Amino acid sequence: MTIKNLQDNMYFFVAATLVFWPAVLAQDLPAIAEIYHDTGVILEGKETNFFCLVSNIQPNHVVQFSHNDIKLTANSRVIDRADESLYKVIRVPSSTFTRFYLTLTNTSREDDGLYGCHVLASSESNIEVSSSFVSLSVYYLPLSSYPACEHNSDSLTFIEGDQVTLSCLSTGGNPPISLTWEGLGQSSTTSSSTTVSAEGLMKNKLTLQPQDGVVLTCRLNFDEKIFTDKSPRNCSIGPFTILPRPVVILEPFHVKVEAGSTSQFKCVVKDVPDNARVHREWSASPSIPSNRFFLSLDKTIALIQNVSIADNKTIVTCRASTILASVEAYGMLTVGLKDMAATKSTQESLESTTPTNSNETSTLTQRLPSTIETTPRRSRNSTSATKMSTSIESTFEQTSHLSEEGATTTMTSATKNEIIRLEQAQDTEACHVNDNYLPYIIAIIASISVALLAIVADILLLLKLFQHKTVARFD
Repeated sequence: MTIKNLQDNMYFFVAATLVFWPAVLAQDLPAIAEIYHDTGVILEGKETNFFCLVSNIQPNHVVQFSHNDIKLTANSRVIDRADESLYKVIRVPSSTFTRFYLTLTNTSREDDGLYGCHVLASSESNIEVSSSFVSLSVYYLPLSSYPACEHNSDSLTFIEGDQVTLSCLSTGGNPPISLTWEGLGQSSTTSSSTTVSAEGLMKNKLTLQPQDGVVLTCRLNFDEKIFTDKSPRNCSIGPFTILPRPVVILEPFHVKVEAGSTSQFKCVVKDVPDNARVHREWSASPSIPSNRFFLSLDKTIALIQNVSIADNKTIVTCRASTILASVEAYGMLTVGLKDMAATKSTQESLESTTPTNSNETSTLTQRLPSTIETTPRRSRNSTSATKMSTSIESTFEQTSHLSEEGATTTMTSATKNEIIRLEQAQDTEACHVNDNYLPYIIAIIASISVALLAIVADILLLLKLFQHKTVARFD
């Protein structure tokens, strides 16, 4: 072999070494993959792209994209055929590395999360190389059906002073959204709170006393710098109709009758709509037997027949109810005895018989038994009872006078409490009413004592005269 041939063989060997061995060595070098995204955020409904750079890729290698550790693609194929319309993969080879593109055609809130790129030795083998993960944040608003407004009634008609609870509902958003109520005006707000359920449903609850004609609006607040093409979103409740609270009046609300007669109360309801149905309920305290307590067919009038002295100071109540409200009115029944005038005359007769000197003692002593027998026990308390009844009646008369001037004639709870207080005071004074007759009783006892002493003195005088006569006879 000549030197030239040796040189040629050497050149061939070097060339083969330079060409063959790098190719052999390249098969053993690991692949390197990196995944990228332009901004890391995207609006829902928009298209976005990820790209993965893979170096030293071999024909048998498989490149995959993953979302939250779930495989999406294998090389240029979407793994789940149901997702073929959602994802697209493009492979662009080059001399230094191969670029894989993952396109999300219509980004949704479910696409939010972590994405990665992985290289497998084959489709059946484990992952050999994985990129670091990149995060994608999808900005979205609640579903188009939100916000939704609700209230706790079938109607928007309420009575003045009624409380209404409103609710504004919405699912969440990214970035977070908020809910606020507008159009409150002069409405009185009792409470307001916002809660989020475990399912992510947001609720803003508002309790208030609405004004007549007001319309309340719940506004969904979001970042208008992000969602520049979105219109304001809100829902409304209203207008509200606020009716005056009904007024119930008993006519008359103070009935004064004699025992054995019939009393009558009439329940009048004002400030209700013309077509409103009114339901009346009557009661009495203390209760009156049903065989003496009667109502008219429309329950407007209540009759108490054969009134007895036990019915005195009975409180009669009429409760009127409509579909919107219930209101009560109170009345009072005062019962007097038919012989009250005679009783008063007997009392005055008793007072006129008070002795002024000892000469009247015998006359009073003769009258006393008949006077005591003909004076009823009740007449002893008549002065105090008359005084308390006059006080109670004056209370009702004052209220009645106010009624004539246009003020309400409904007996309020304060008036009812005043009646009870006066009755208690009457009972207390009745316990001490006998103190008024104490001077008379003492005078009577003193007169009787003087009369007895006079009788004893007369007896002693007679005995002494008899003794003198007996002695004179023996002499």
